[in-house]
Amino acid sequence: MNISQLLERNARKYPDNEAVVGMGQRLTFREMDRLVNNVAYALRKRGIGREDKVVLFMPNVPEFVVSYFAAQRVNAVVVPVSAKLGQKEIEYILDH
Repeated sequence: MNISQLLERNARKYPDNEAVVGMGQRLTFREMDRLVNNVAYALRKRGIGREDKVVLFMPNVPEFVVSYFAAQRVNAVVVPVSAKLGQKEIEYILDH
């Protein structure tokens, strides 16, 4: 079981409970699961799947959480890269 499957379970059990609160947004488990499904579908359409690496280069915003769960849903490997890093550090991470 991965973390995305836990989100699916909570969306069924607690659909109207808040899952993510931040940056002026409030997402219920149902809304979160729907957004994750949409992003996962887009990833699959682009050929991303099992063990492919998905780099998340963004600040700590709700979209990061959605993207993280979506990558997990298609069984990809999430590579979070801090938006605070400099160019050389980012290049190093992407090269390795």
